Amino acid sequence: NGWQCLDLAYYNIQLFNTEPDTHRYEEKLARFWAGYEAIQPVSDEEKALIPSLAVCIWLFYLGTQCQRYDDWCNLFISEDYLKRFIGMAQRWSDKHGLFGEG
Repeated sequence: NGWQCLDLAYYNIQLFNTEPDTHRYEEKLARFWAGYEAIQPVSDEEKALIPSLAVCIWLFYLGTQCQRYDDWCNLFISEDYLKRFIGMAQRWSDKHGLFGEG
C-alpha cells in the first residue's frame, strides 16, 4: 500500500531495463498507459514525478539489499552487480535528464 505513482515508476523503470529495443519499449509503455488510464487516471503531476521516483525506488532497493546482506546471504551482490545496477539507473537518469549533463 503506497502511492500509485511509486508503482507506476517501478513498472516504468523495470520495462526500460528489460526491453532493449527502444521502439518496442515505447510501444509497450504506450499500451500500458492506455490500459492503465482507461481504468485509473494519472495526473500530469504524478507522471512528471515518475522518472525521479523510479531512481529513488532503485536506490532504496539497493540500500535494502546492502543493509540486509548478512541476513539474506546475498551472494549476487558483487562489484559487477553494483556496476550493472548503477549503470541501469544512470541510463534511466540520462534518458530523463535527471541530473543534468552526465
